Amino acid sequence: MTIIIAKNNTSSAIPLDDLGIEIPGSGQRNLTDNFDKNEISASNDLDTQVSSGNIIINDGTSDLSITDGLRHINFETEYEDKNGVDVYNEGSYIGTTTKLNFNDALVNDSTSGINITIPSQEVATPAIVQVRRTTSLTLPTSWTDITFDVTSVENDDTILEHDSSNTSRINILESGFYEIESNTTVRNTTNTKEVYYRILVNNTVVIPSSVFTIDLYQDETHEISRSVIYELEENDFITLQIYAENNTGTSTLESNATLLVKSLKGIKGKDGIDGNDGDPGATGPPGSGSTVNVYKDSILEASSVGNLNFTGNVNITQDSTSSVNIEILSASIDIKKDGATISSGIESINFTGPVSVVEATSKNVNVGMIFGSNFQQSSSDAVSTTTSTTYQQKLRMTTPSLSTGTYRIGWYYEAQHREDRDDYMGRIQINDTITIMEHRIEFKDKGEFQFDPVSGFYYHTGSGILNIDIDYASSVNGKSTSIRRARLEIWRVS
Repeated sequence: MTIIIAKNNTSSAIPLDDLGIEIPGSGQRNLTDNFDKNEISASNDLDTQVSSGNIIINDGTSDLSITDGLRHINFETEYEDKNGVDVYNEGSYIGTTTKLNFNDALVNDSTSGINITIPSQEVATPAIVQVRRTTSLTLPTSWTDITFDVTSVENDDTILEHDSSNTSRINILESGFYEIESNTTVRNTTNTKEVYYRILVNNTVVIPSSVFTIDLYQDETHEISRSVIYELEENDFITLQIYAENNTGTSTLESNATLLVKSLKGIKGKDGIDGNDGDPGATGPPGSGSTVNVYKDSILEASSVGNLNFTGNVNITQDSTSSVNIEILSASIDIKKDGATISSGIESINFTGPVSVVEATSKNVNVGMIFGSNFQQSSSDAVSTTTSTTYQQKLRMTTPSLSTGTYRIGWYYEAQHREDRDDYMGRIQINDTITIMEHRIEFKDKGEFQFDPVSGFYYHTGSGILNIDIDYASSVNGKSTSIRRARLEIWRVS
């Protein structure tokens, strides 16, 4: 609640006739006990006495200057849970509050101010294509594309599409990071065969962590799954390839093999509200300089302007010509009072939808997407071997200092142990103290080239610097155990 206390700065009583009261000499009176905002702001007598310095305005915490006192009695200073924040000519007084909520639109009213509000948004599903093969396939003896006869999901064909003429392909229509997942089942009927498996870009570039080889024994069925994140360019395409060793016997790709590609681009909001009626005016001459000035009684409409592209910080300040000057500096927004960054009084600004606004250390208000931010990955492809029962570090990924939130940590590696009576031991740790995955594998076959894949993910809530490790060891001292193609990744989800 706004508090307005009028303090008499003289020794004589001061009448405020239009309010029907007087302020005793050297005394004070809390006007908000008896009057509402409209009555106080309409009092010419109060305005005159404050302007002359005879009455000092106190906001319940401290005495205000003449300028701030006039602002305090003329403009509402409580903004929590309101529809907008009014930025007035020559600055506005913003009282202490815990949050600012914005709804609706950016408009200009008739009180020499700009009321800035942000429309609410709905979360939309990212672009996904999932395809499926409904029939089995006798495995060929050379690399062959797997074709898919069913499109299970295709929700945005401006970003991703299943190629209708070459059904082995998923086409990429927009550059960016993508998650690629495959799931297949292979079966062997006679003899032992090696089966080979990989995901390609443009049928030329092999995605390294997608490659897989397995010895498939007689009458054995095995599931092959892969999940990778890869940066793709517009007009790239993805294919899944497979083949089996050329010897006697038959190996089969079972029905219902699937391939999924998902865009990791920031979430798309719903369409905005329609603009005002009327034809746009003529296009003016090109502007110049480093600022855009929006003046009283002017409306900036998307239909007449098109796109406004910002690079750098967005600082909203006020100059001396009754306008709001917007400077573009970087990918954050700084809200300033009288040209100086606000150092207290605003803790956070909450938006409805996928935009989150938090207060940084410097008290600037930074605006950005949360999901998919803080992405980082690290890998080590070489084969590493140990005979120790003490865990050895294969791969460490160190993050920068992270803001408080929930983060997805993913891992993948291929493990081997050459003794069929002993175990390979592996684990994933955070900061050498939090074990988020630990397992032991007793390999049935100690073949030279048999590596088994291990993958998974974990949701971690916290902040600060994270050291994420992939560690490995042998269950028996002196017995060799190996690891290769180690991958770690992290990104923020909320």
